[in-house]
Amino acid sequence: MKGTTTASLFLLFIFSITPPSFLFEVANATNYPVLDIDGDWLRTGVEYYVVSAIFGAGDTNDTVVRLSTDVNIEFARIRTKLCRTTTVWKIDNYDDSAGKWWVTTDGVRGNPGPNTLTSWFKIENVGILGYKFKYCPSVCESCTTLCSEIERDVDSDGQIRLAISDGSG
Repeated sequence: MKGTTTASLFLLFIFSITPPSFLFEVANATNYPVLDIDGDWLRTGVEYYVVSAIFGAGDTNDTVVRLSTDVNIEFARIRTKLCRTTTVWKIDNYDDSAGKWWVTTDGVRGNPGPNTLTSWFKIENVGILGYKFKYCPSVCESCTTLCSEIERDVDSDGQIRLAISDGSG
């Protein structure tokens, strides 16, 4: 009887501290916010390290960055006179010599649609504590797009850059 009581208390403890989404499949994961290192929700328009700032969300009234939602990613400018282009990420034209789609800057902030398709990224879960960037925009229903993870790669000059992965993502 003691073993049964202990097992029951253990299960009760697990269910009381574990969010339901961990125990049971949830149909729509896009409602879950992206969390910072302190467990706080990432907010649009706020600077963060690793990626300096994240702007734009599918719902422009929502100031929380949510998983699997189209967002613009923008580096914070150190000095405004140094950059003559925007610091918003975008997917550049295909580089035949490298066989890669590189992530560059000079993207367009906001204005979801076919003209800004290359400037929209998503943040996805990796395991329990991590996140990854993905290029798989859904801001244009009639557009055909690539859909893959963003990874580190080395260009022909030996520089580490971000690129669309060769895998399915």
